[in-house]
Amino acid sequence: MPQKEHLNGKNTRTSGLREEFDRRRILVVDDEERMVRFIRMNLEHDGFQVIEAFNGKQAIDKLRETPDLILLDVMMPDLDGFGVLRALAPAAIPNIAFVTAYDQFALQAFDVHAI
Repeated sequence: MPQKEHLNGKNTRTSGLREEFDRRRILVVDDEERMVRFIRMNLEHDGFQVIEAFNGKQAIDKLRETPDLILLDVMMPDLDGFGVLRALAPAAIPNIAFVTAYDQFALQAFDVHAI
């Protein structure tokens, strides 16, 4: 019979995965505050740590907090989502998912290895 991995009544395998999951940080970037708050509420409910930015410049500054994923709006004033990516060194870019209502940006997203 295989041994179960338990420590103080907890399954250590499951506990370890949950701890790793809890450390995941997501940077949410959108110029619409209402959208950022909505996304934040849902992600925090699922146990993620959320970092907020409301424009491209703030997004670049917030990358110092080393997010695992960026949910990045494409259409923002001053510095759009693609401008944010162009401002970063390729090695500094984490996983990117563009958040947009405009399907014409899909091919451009693939060009910069985003989804």
